[in-house]
Amino acid sequence: MKKTAVVMLFLAITFLSHAQNYPLSLEYKEGKIKAGLHSNGVHRYFSLESVLPQTTTDTSTELILNDGNTIITRKTVRYFENECTVANTIIKTVYGLQWDIEIIGNGKPWSVPIETILKWDTSKDIQFWTTWPDNQTKQEVTEWQDPFETAALQNLSLVYGGETHWSRNAFSIPIASCFINEKNIGLSFIQSLQDTILDLEMHTAANGSIAYRHINHRISKENTVHIRHHIVLHEADWRTGMKWMYENFTGFFLPQQPLVNDIAGCGAYSSYEGELDTAKYKKMAFGINWKASLDFPYMGMFIPPVNNDDEKWIRYKQGGVTVGDGYASVKTLSEYSERFKKKGFHTLSYFNVTEFGNKIIYPYQRTYSSEEDLWKNANDFLYNKLSSAMLRPQKIMPDWDNRPIYSNWEDCVAMDPADSAYQSFLLQQAMLHIEKIPASSGICIDRLDWLRYYNSAADDGVSFANANKTRSLILSWKSIMAKLGPLMHQHNKVIFVTHFTGAWT
Repeated sequence: MKKTAVVMLFLAITFLSHAQNYPLSLEYKEGKIKAGLHSNGVHRYFSLESVLPQTTTDTSTELILNDGNTIITRKTVRYFENECTVANTIIKTVYGLQWDIEIIGNGKPWSVPIETILKWDTSKDIQFWTTWPDNQTKQEVTEWQDPFETAALQNLSLVYGGETHWSRNAFSIPIASCFINEKNIGLSFIQSLQDTILDLEMHTAANGSIAYRHINHRISKENTVHIRHHIVLHEADWRTGMKWMYENFTGFFLPQQPLVNDIAGCGAYSSYEGELDTAKYKKMAFGINWKASLDFPYMGMFIPPVNNDDEKWIRYKQGGVTVGDGYASVKTLSEYSERFKKKGFHTLSYFNVTEFGNKIIYPYQRTYSSEEDLWKNANDFLYNKLSSAMLRPQKIMPDWDNRPIYSNWEDCVAMDPADSAYQSFLLQQAMLHIEKIPASSGICIDRLDWLRYYNSAADDGVSFANANKTRSLILSWKSIMAKLGPLMHQHNKVIFVTHFTGAWT
C-alpha cells in the first residue's frame, strides 16, 4: 500500500513539474485568447481568434472557463436577420494546443466564410513554410523551384488543392509552419484532416497573421459546423511538423491495400496494345500502364452491356482518330491485361466518376428504337437513365432550362457520383471490371478537379453555396468511395486517382 502511494506521489510531482515548465502559456486577456511560447530562451506570443467576416457581435464574448489549461469562450454573431453562436475551446496538450470551434445557427440556413486566425505579436525572425509549389517570393517563375524553402511571412492567398492543376497560389496539405531558426523552435498550425473540409483557403500577412478561411459551410440549427486545429511545437524543420501529421492522420497518407506498394512506380498512360521489349522496359523501371481507355464506346460506358465477351463495339474516336482496328471487346480488354501481367507489369483500367458521355447535345433528341439499343448512344443512355446526376449551372439559367455543365473533353458532361442511379451504375461498372478483366490490378480515376463543384439540385445537409442548399462533390466523392473502396479491396484490386484537387481527402 505504501509503495503504491509513493509511486502515485512521484507521478503527481512529475506532472506538476512538467506543467510548471510547459513551453506554452494560455491566458484570456482583454477579450482575446493569447498563448505564450517560452522555450530555449524565446518568449513570443500569439493570439487565437475565430471570425465570421461581414457579421456583427450582439454581445461581448462570454468567458465560460479559464483554468490555465483550458479556455472556453462563446459569442453570438448576427448577419442581417441570421444568427449563430460561436464557441471556442482551447486545451493544452502534450504536443501544444488543440483548438475546437463550433458554430450553431438559429433559424434558416445561411453561410459566410469562417476565418480561424493565429496572429503572432511580431513576425520578426519568423520563417514560414507550407505545402506550396514554391515559397512565393518571386513574382513569376519559369523553371522549377524548391518547394521546401521557407520565406518570411508575406501577404499571400493560397487555395487548398489549387483552383486548377496549373495553380501556383496553392497548398496541398493544410499545415502552416513557423520557424525561429536561431533557437531551433518550430510551431505548426494544422487543420484537422478528420473535419469536413469543403473550400479552404490560407491567408498569411507580413504582420504575423496566418488564417484558414473555411467557405460554403452551412450554418443552421440542424447542422453544427465543427473545425479543429492542432498547434504543434517541434524543431525548426518542416519535416517534424509533417511527421506529426503523418503519425496522427496515418490513414490519410498510407493506403489500406498493400498491393499499392507493389504497383507504385514508373508508368505510362497509353492506349498502345502491341508488343513490348520487356527487358528494355524493366531496365527503365517501368511497372504500370494506366490504360488510356479509348476502347470504350463513350466516356463512362467503360464495359457496355454486350451479349457475350466476344461481341465487339466501336471504340471512341477522340478527335476523329481511330485506335487500332477501331473495335474493342471484353475479350480483347482481358487478354491485354493478361499479357501485361505475364510480362511482370500491372494494368490499371481507366475510370471516371464525374464525367459521362461524348457529343452530348441539348436539348435531347431521341434516337434509340428499343431498350436494348439504349446504351449504344451516349445521349439516349444519359437522358433516359442518368439525367438526375447531371450538374447544371447554378442560378444562371431559368428553371425550365436543364442544360448540363460541359467538360472540356469531347463534349462530355459533369456528373454527381452521389446520385443514386449514377452511383449504382458506377458500382456495376466496377464489378464488371473485377469480373471481366481479372488480370487488371484495379482502376485509376480521372478528373477529380470536378470535386470543387456543388450540385444545386441536391442537399448534403452540410454545404451552402450561392445562397442555396447544395451537395458538395467532395462529399459525393466520399459517398461513392465508401462503397467503391471496399468493393475493389475485397477483390484485391487497387484504386489510384489523378490528384487534380487537394480537397478530395
